Amino acid sequence: MLLVRSERLLLRLRLKQRMIGEINGECTSVSEKQTKFVFVTGGVLSGLGKGITGASIANLLKARGLSVNLQKCDPYLNVDAGMLNPREHGECFVTKDGAETDLDLGHYERFIDQELTRESSLMSGRVLLGVIEAERSGKYGGNTVQIIPHVTRAIQEHVLAAAEGFDVHIVEIGGTVGDYESLSFVEAIRELRMRVGRKTASLSTLSTCRTSAQVMSSKASQLKTPFVNCAASV
Repeated sequence: MLLVRSERLLLRLRLKQRMIGEINGECTSVSEKQTKFVFVTGGVLSGLGKGITGASIANLLKARGLSVNLQKCDPYLNVDAGMLNPREHGECFVTKDGAETDLDLGHYERFIDQELTRESSLMSGRVLLGVIEAERSGKYGGNTVQIIPHVTRAIQEHVLAAAEGFDVHIVEIGGTVGDYESLSFVEAIRELRMRVGRKTASLSTLSTCRTSAQVMSSKASQLKTPFVNCAASV
């Protein structure tokens, strides 16, 4: 499934490359075009392997010659992973620029053989702190500061900054879709897809089916589907 999706994304990039090259009468490299986005979410429960899924997609795309970056977005109110309980989250991973980040960034680096920076780790606390500091400095000109549009817009700006200069930017949304704490990230994804275009951003979601009395049940996965559809709708 991952290979099929990566092949489709690669084909879309190359078709667009060929069209632009024909229009301009010259060969246009993939890196000169708009960055593509892949958002990875999970439902029902955490720990489904969203990080490994995103890293695997990145590995496949990079093997095809594309420049790829990864980013982990966590809904925790911590500013960074430096103070997270290692018993719950594992040891924090320190990037080359000294940022204390989620352990998933270590998986990312190993999968794509590429050093990441603090821009590849984003937590709600960092976003909210930036919004509050902007409000205190008068950046919003006295307007009422709200989750929508100010916080969701700030999330989008962090994502766009991390994606700059890459062919494909893969974003993992930590936690579980449907949790109250992650709603701002889900809404930010929806708004960002409107900004960059539906064909420029794709959504990959993981779920699980539980077995009860030797019967496979997908009810939990069905219940989380509406939340994913909200992110996918434009």
